[in-house]
Amino acid sequence: MITKLTLSIDDEVIRKAKQASRRKGKSLSKIVEDYLKNMSEKEGDEETLISQMNKIMEPHRSKLKVPADVNYKEIIRQGRYEDYMNKSKK
Repeated sequence: MITKLTLSIDDEVIRKAKQASRRKGKSLSKIVEDYLKNMSEKEGDEETLISQMNKIMEPHRSKLKVPADVNYKEIIRQGRYEDYMNKSKK
């Protein structure tokens, strides 16, 4: 099923996106759809990683004092950034 979506986007962004879509030979709608699919899949991957971390940490929760406001997504993002930076130095 295809559903129309109305977006409000800066004119310059739209102009550049249309140029990119012509270069790639894809419609702008297809590029946006692919981006949203990719974004939602990555979000699912992060949730899976958090679930895995929670399972690993569960037996140790009573022994560790972790602040209630720990942002696991930020920890994962920072770890990925550090991995990227370490790989790019090699």
